[in-house]
Amino acid sequence: MEKYIEDNLLGKVIIRTNPRAKRYIVKIQSGKVVGVMPKQGNEKELLALITSNKQKLREKLDKTVTFPLIDESCRIETETFKVNIVLSPVKEYYILQKRGLLLITCPLKTNFADEEVQKDLRQILINALRHDAQKYLPSRLKSLAKKHGFQFESVRINNSRTRWGSCSGGKNINLSCHVMQLPWHLIDYILLHELCHTREMNHSPRFWAWMDKVTHQQTQKLRQELKQHYMW
Repeated sequence: MEKYIEDNLLGKVIIRTNPRAKRYIVKIQSGKVVGVMPKQGNEKELLALITSNKQKLREKLDKTVTFPLIDESCRIETETFKVNIVLSPVKEYYILQKRGLLLITCPLKTNFADEEVQKDLRQILINALRHDAQKYLPSRLKSLAKKHGFQFESVRINNSRTRWGSCSGGKNINLSCHVMQLPWHLIDYILLHELCHTREMNHSPRFWAWMDKVTHQQTQKLRQELKQHYMW
């Protein structure tokens, strides 16, 4: 069950009932405030929770990236593919990823303003990123490790939208497929960052000394540049 409430400060608020929910949950999703309550929950209690956190939610909304509309006029390009969206008399999406092109064929009556359509198209883009991440990142990580004298145990690709990568104490490296949205020099920065964690698990001065060494003293510049990028 789902309903919508208009709030002067928060805009459209989505109220959902989830039988699997065990408690009240308030979160930001797709640029909107979403309140979730158990099947036997009380809507007034959920609204009170939202109201008590209204200012914090507004601040989070202000920081939320508004994704550009994905339609036939959009211009999306990564280091490994360029997106081309076309309309055609087909019944469902048709996807072709080949030779640096991601061709997405959509039915003629596709409503690109529809939230579900945007979700489907974004998932197609993520699948393409994952495909290329699996293809390029492990070998690139191995090459950088060999060049700079690092060792790691394994590398896995995930779909994290909260962090570009991570490294465990066992030297197991995880990389988000969204890394493939970045230009190559920032991709290398992410990979080197995780490789440096195989030597220093924290962000101590020794860690940043390693980063400066492998980036030729460009760490701060690259960090600032990375902040200008967001994940789809």
